[in-house]
Amino acid sequence: MDASLASYHARLATFEGLATTGKGRRTSNRSKKAGAKSKASWPLTAPSAQDLAYAGFVWKPTSTSPDNVQCFSCECQLDGWEEADIPAYEHATHSPSCGFATIACIRLRAGDPGRTEDDPTSEAMVAARRSTFGDMWPLDVTAGYPSVDQMVDAGWFYDPATDTPDGVTCPYCSLALDAWDIGDDPLQEHRRRSPDCLFFVLSELYKPAPAPKKAKRASKAKRASTRSSTASTASKRATRGKKRTSEAVEETEYSEVIQPVLKRVRSSSIESFPSDLPVGTPKKTPTGIRDTAMDDFDMSSLPADLAVGTPKRTPPMMSEADDIPEPISWKPADVDAVITSQEEAHGYLSEILADSGLDNVQTADMTPEELYEYVMASLTDEEKRMTIEQWVLHNAKRGEEKLRMACEQQILAFEAEGQRAMAVLEGIPTI
Repeated sequence: MDASLASYHARLATFEGLATTGKGRRTSNRSKKAGAKSKASWPLTAPSAQDLAYAGFVWKPTSTSPDNVQCFSCECQLDGWEEADIPAYEHATHSPSCGFATIACIRLRAGDPGRTEDDPTSEAMVAARRSTFGDMWPLDVTAGYPSVDQMVDAGWFYDPATDTPDGVTCPYCSLALDAWDIGDDPLQEHRRRSPDCLFFVLSELYKPAPAPKKAKRASKAKRASTRSSTASTASKRATRGKKRTSEAVEETEYSEVIQPVLKRVRSSSIESFPSDLPVGTPKKTPTGIRDTAMDDFDMSSLPADLAVGTPKRTPPMMSEADDIPEPISWKPADVDAVITSQEEAHGYLSEILADSGLDNVQTADMTPEELYEYVMASLTDEEKRMTIEQWVLHNAKRGEEKLRMACEQQILAFEAEGQRAMAVLEGIPTI
C-alpha cells in the first residue's frame, strides 16, 4: 500500500485533469501489465477521473492500455473501461477482498432508502475498515491519542487529506472528522454528531444492546467535553476547516467544563455519478407462521344437523334423595360388529368399486374371446354404446353414489350412538 496515495487528492492528481474529447474504446478486458507513467491526460470522458480516484484507483497507463488504472491498496489493475461502468462496483467485482472497494460501494449507496447492508460490526466489515488504515495512522497511541482499533470499532475508515493526515470518514453517513486530541472517544464523537447514522441503526439491529444497569452515584462530576461541528456540502473533494482554539470556561465547585479543540467536519456528496446506480435488494422480512391446522378444516363439509352444537340442558332440582332416577346403562357400540366377516368386508367394498364383479372372474381359465363375451354380456345396451370417456365417468359416478350412501349410513349410526351417550350423561344426577 502506497501511503502517499491514500489521499483522494493525491490519487486524482495522477490523472492530470479531465479529458476534453472522447476517444475510441476497445472491448472491455482486464490487464495486469505495469507500464510507465504517461504525461497525457485521462483519455476517457466516462468514467471520469474523479469517479476512479474515489474508487481508490490511480492512473497507470501502458502503451497497449492507455486507460489502465491500479488500486493503491490491493494493486488490482483494470482497463478497457466502458461508459456505463461504475468504478467502485467494478473494483469490488474484480477484487472482492479489497477493503477500500467494499467501503467505496457502501458510500455509493448512501441515501438509498432500499439499500441492504451487512452487519457493520461483523468480522468482514471491521477488517475492511481496518485495511484502509494499514500502517499509516499518524497519531501516537502511547501518548493517549485514539488508536486504529478505536477508529475502526466506531465505524470510521482512513480518509486523509494533504493538511489533515488524521482525517477519517464514516461510509454510512459521510461524516468526516480530523484534528483528534488526546483522550477523544471516536465512538462518542461519531454518535454525538450523527446519532441517526446507519452504522448505529444496523449495529443495534444485528446485535441489540443489553438493558443498561443502574449507574452508581458518583461523588464528583466528570469533565464534560463539548464540541461543535461545522458541516460543509462539498463534493468528493471535501475540504476541511482549520483547527480552532479551545475556550476555557469558569471552574465551579462541582465540575470543570473545557472547550477543547474543535473537530473539523465535512460531508461528502457524490455528484458525478449517474442517478440510476444499482441499489441493493431489500431483505425480506420474515412473515409470521400461519397456523394451518384450523385453516384446512371446512365446517361446511359436516352434515347440516351436526354443524350446530347440542344445547346444554340444565339438570332439574333434586328435592329428596328418593327422586334421584336410576342411571341408564350405556354400552359403547361395537363398530367391528357392523362387518362380521372378511367375506362381508370384501363384498361391502366390492359394491363401492365400479365393476367389482369382475374381480371374481377366473381369467386364468378363459381365453381373451371368452373374457370379452363375459364382460359384454354383463353390460346394458346403454353401457355398450358408451365411449371410453363416458364409461369412465359412468363408473366414477356410480362408485361415488355408493360411497356416499355408505358414508351417510355410518354418520347416522354415529349420531344415534352420540344421542344415546348424551342421554346417559344428562341422566347422571348432579349433587
